[in-house]
Amino acid sequence: MGGAVRFFGPAFPEDFFEPADGLLWQDRRWRDRLRPYEAKRYFFKASRSISRAVDELTGRQQARSTFRHMLLTLKDLLGWNVGDKPERVEMEVGTEEAGYPILVDGGEPLLFVRCLPPETDFDSPP
Repeated sequence: MGGAVRFFGPAFPEDFFEPADGLLWQDRRWRDRLRPYEAKRYFFKASRSISRAVDELTGRQQARSTFRHMLLTLKDLLGWNVGDKPERVEMEVGTEEAGYPILVDGGEPLLFVRCLPPETDFDSPP
């Protein structure tokens, strides 16, 4: 692991948000509404925080490390309210971990984040 962290896909396209020349800043309608200096400062703060979390995960092997170093970093950056412990769900073959709930107003889970060990290979079968 190590190096730059990049979010891919429609939710976090890096070339859209890049403060210096991202597509967002080339659109006058958005550029006039947003504060480029503050956005740039926050972008670099987020980049440093995520890079630090990735560095902390280097050499670690347990899912709780992913929770402690990455999920809590994202929680702080994005203002998430994360549940205290992973929730479990009943499946046909037994109980399974659903993940940590990301809560919205009133304590309702909006989604669940499942923390995997840092070196998990997503190309290998489960």
